[in-house]
Amino acid sequence: MGGIERLRYSGIIAGLVYWLFVAWSISRNRWFSFFQNALSNLGDPAKASSP
Repeated sequence: MGGIERLRYSGIIAGLVYWLFVAWSISRNRWFSFFQNALSNLGDPAKASSP
């Protein structure tokens, strides 16, 4: 596998990993609504649920 192909697949995998972590964060914070909040609200420590 060449270097360019490796970069192409790593970009696709990185996108999938990103959306998996977003989905996990949304599932851990029940107050979050995908349609009413911005994704940056997931990082708000004042609204974060306790572990």
